[in-house]
Amino acid sequence: MKNLDKNIQKTPICELTPIFELFGQKWTTVILSEILNGNNHYGTLRKKFATMSSRTLSARLKTLEKNGIITRTVYPVYSPKLGISAHAER
Repeated sequence: MKNLDKNIQKTPICELTPIFELFGQKWTTVILSEILNGNNHYGTLRKKFATMSSRTLSARLKTLEKNGIITRTVYPVYSPKLGISAHAER
């Protein structure tokens, strides 16, 4: 084949190709299944998929969010400050 013009966009063979590419990524369908079953906190997903790297989990979640499949919600978390004092007996 001759060299193709680099400006020519490749057209997908099928309209479903982008969906297959998205859900064909390793872990994506398993993560989405867990989210649909109510495990929707990052920490819970990390514990559930201990063999998956946190980088992979984060990347898959970002991809799902970017494509409008999931919505990310950030909750404000405040660490409670505890004052510890010793009481000396007199």
